[in-house]
Amino acid sequence: MNTVKVFAYGVSEQIHQYLPEELQNMEFEVVQNVKNNGVILTGLRARAPGENISPVLYLNDFYDEIKKGASIEETMEAIASCIKNCRNDAMMNLNVGSHEIDMLQDKVTPMFINGKANRDILQSMPHIQVEDLAMIFKVDLKMPGSSGIGTMKIKNEMLERWGISKEELYNRAVSNIQKYDAPVLSPMSEMVFELSTGSDSDTNLLEKPEMFNEYKDEMMFVLTNESRHHGTVALVCPEVMNKVHELMPEGFYILPSSIHETLIVSKDCEISPKHLGQMVREINHEMVDREDVLSDRVYEYDKD
Repeated sequence: MNTVKVFAYGVSEQIHQYLPEELQNMEFEVVQNVKNNGVILTGLRARAPGENISPVLYLNDFYDEIKKGASIEETMEAIASCIKNCRNDAMMNLNVGSHEIDMLQDKVTPMFINGKANRDILQSMPHIQVEDLAMIFKVDLKMPGSSGIGTMKIKNEMLERWGISKEELYNRAVSNIQKYDAPVLSPMSEMVFELSTGSDSDTNLLEKPEMFNEYKDEMMFVLTNESRHHGTVALVCPEVMNKVHELMPEGFYILPSSIHETLIVSKDCEISPKHLGQMVREINHEMVDREDVLSDRVYEYDKD
């Protein structure tokens, strides 16, 4: 048994000591889930009487904090705080009952993951191969009282329950992209400012193409979505890619920065694809969490 799992069992046995009276009836089960790119996370599934949603609170980060020197007492209080106040936070994996699944089929959107790194889990999911990537389908769940997003991936059995084909699911999901989480193209400088200040950039060159001349000298642009969550799916929107091509008629390269965004590099920059590929591999290896890596490849866009 690995050390994180041992830690999780210890938490499950002691966490009630840190919870308020109204949560004393909760039951906790240690689970291990295979996430994107084969990353295995260990957590607690929290069950309460009468609830259809049983979130999983992953404990890997808490365990890492203990290894860095955090006390057990502080860590247990932090875990209890998450359970009390953030039971629907983005770190929780939502398991939704059958009635809710039926209601969510009209909110499905696509997302990209690496095909080879996820070939095992893809067997249980409807998916479409796009180059070395796999387009899968999911529903983002924004729960009351939380700013986080929980992602429920669509499994084969859900598709069978809904009685629709993979092609129907694809058409529905792509049409929902603009409806639920519109694509955004911003200059890299604006995105860096957003990350450093915590304030959202209001520069979307897809909606205001006339502003492109102000940033034409920049080397890179970020293509994502309004939530900055699984934003690489903008690549499957023909209208989006056509707009980018109108801004960069000389052509452009697409760099898979992570599962949440891609970088757009105009060919005017005269950077070789070989150099761009080397840069992507270095960034993936040194700066991107393994679970968020999309691909080491660089793509060239051809409008035809």
